[in-house]
Amino acid sequence: MDFHWFLIARHHRSFKLPPFFDSSNSGNFCYNLGEEGVYIQYINHLRISCISCGIMGSLGNKRSTEQHKVMGAIVEHLTNITKEIQSATLEINESTKELHSSLNAFIND
Repeated sequence: MDFHWFLIARHHRSFKLPPFFDSSNSGNFCYNLGEEGVYIQYINHLRISCISCGIMGSLGNKRSTEQHKVMGAIVEHLTNITKEIQSATLEINESTKELHSSLNAFIND
């Protein structure tokens, strides 16, 4: 896991650690392998949130229409990337289920 993003987000007021993280083991964070899709989606959401906060901070108090357009385009682009990752994760999960079913059918025959 990229702890840099975690440390940045930890200071955000609305940051909540997802239930599949376990900090009880000497400060190490782990996740349930069955939750890989959720983990990937969470990390990407976290990165996008950090990037968005960075963009907002860099704009300062002077927010022109052009800056809003640029920020909107960046957020839209990041949202599309997240949707593609989520879609790919779902496809991988579905393919894995099909592979397990085929393997079980082969073993049972």
